[in-house]
Amino acid sequence: MNDKVRSWCRNIIMAKWARVLALAATALVGALLTVYFLGSMGMSMQGVTFRVSALPALHGATILDLSPFGQVWAKTHRAPLQLRVKFEEISVDSIKTDWTDKSARDKTLSTMRKRVPGVVGQFALREVAVGFAGGFLLVLLLWRSRLRTALVSGFGGAALVALVLVSAGLSYNVNAFREPHFEGPISMAPAAIKMVGNSLDNIDQIKDRTGQVVSNIKNLFANIDSLAVLGNPIKEKETRAILLVSDLHSNMIGVQFMKTLAEHFKVDFIIDAGDITDLGSPLEAGMIEGLRNLDVPHVFVPGNHDTPQIARFLSGIKSTYVLNGGTITLDGLRIYGSPDPLFQLGKVEAKDEEEWDRILNIQTKALRTALQKQGRPDILVVHNQWVADGLIDEAPLIVTGHTHSLDLEQSDHGVLINPGTTGAAGLRGFYSQTDLPYSAVIVYVRPKIGPVAADIIKYDPRSARFSLDRQLLNPDVKI
Repeated sequence: MNDKVRSWCRNIIMAKWARVLALAATALVGALLTVYFLGSMGMSMQGVTFRVSALPALHGATILDLSPFGQVWAKTHRAPLQLRVKFEEISVDSIKTDWTDKSARDKTLSTMRKRVPGVVGQFALREVAVGFAGGFLLVLLLWRSRLRTALVSGFGGAALVALVLVSAGLSYNVNAFREPHFEGPISMAPAAIKMVGNSLDNIDQIKDRTGQVVSNIKNLFANIDSLAVLGNPIKEKETRAILLVSDLHSNMIGVQFMKTLAEHFKVDFIIDAGDITDLGSPLEAGMIEGLRNLDVPHVFVPGNHDTPQIARFLSGIKSTYVLNGGTITLDGLRIYGSPDPLFQLGKVEAKDEEEWDRILNIQTKALRTALQKQGRPDILVVHNQWVADGLIDEAPLIVTGHTHSLDLEQSDHGVLINPGTTGAAGLRGFYSQTDLPYSAVIVYVRPKIGPVAADIIKYDPRSARFSLDRQLLNPDVKI
């Protein structure tokens, strides 16, 4: 009898412990699930908006998510927790105000340092509260237990989250970011830093060559009247002079090159086929601030290196029109612009050739359908030349870019022009470590007739030489 009683008591005790362990496991799972799915917290600091989350992981690390450009991470702590900071938006106006002036910059950094403890504390309290809610609700729903038991389980989940956070905080090592890991397109960053360093080492040379660019432009146009081959198409009222540019890639000299051409050739407007930045970051907006001073309309179609933030920045410039699958009429010419298909997907490049072929086919079909509905435009602008090649019969003039290779093709259906890279492929153009010239095209268009001539302009920074080549596109029309 005594043995049976002891066995019965032992079974009850084991059942209770099993229940306790099951409740603890349920609270643990509930806490982890809610932290994973609901634990992220949006924050804003000095014009920078970001989202912070803490995710269960095998190894402790901090990840700076700079999507779509990739991420930077480092092993910063020992707790089984992954801290992720995703940057969502940077206010260009705030950055300009707070970072360009030394005193303002020092004040901003001091303010940020003072705010960090409060932000960290606020985030930690939120995570603990979320852990409590997860443990409480999952135990209450699955076990139909009493409120007291569910509350104890919630506190258990909160205690677990707090323990992990405290462990991460005590072992956190900021210096781990001295040896960061890069993933995605931002993996170019170390090379870019080295490139900028090389540029700064040769700053005098850069200044000399910058002055030489402007000087040579002035000399070229000071003697423009002697270039008999140019004729004088601007005197014909029916003729529209349009400056075609593309792939500036945040090169300030390229912006100056474009502005100078627009001024001296007295163009009616500018068409920009995209990739005005390298990474599409708001910080690069400062590189293209010179666009605010354009005296003529500037039509921009985003490329794969551009982002919605840059498109919004350009939309805020009075003389700039951003075309994202729409039409604008300037000087009697209807212009339809469609961005690179990867811009719409938030990517710089496709995963592989198969994915790109699929995207290309979808984009080409969609564009054909859109053009058939709204009618044949006078000018079609698409960033990617492979997309443009499939639409050669859709407009008298197609403007494209992307390849950095200057190209002019004529067919029975129309003319395709790729102005090459007006920014000499980006920052590399500053110190001439590339064979690519600064290039642009001025095309002369007659409404209802189409393009009649084109001036192909190149500047080679190595030899400091300009070249200008006139091509007649419609010999029957006198310009």
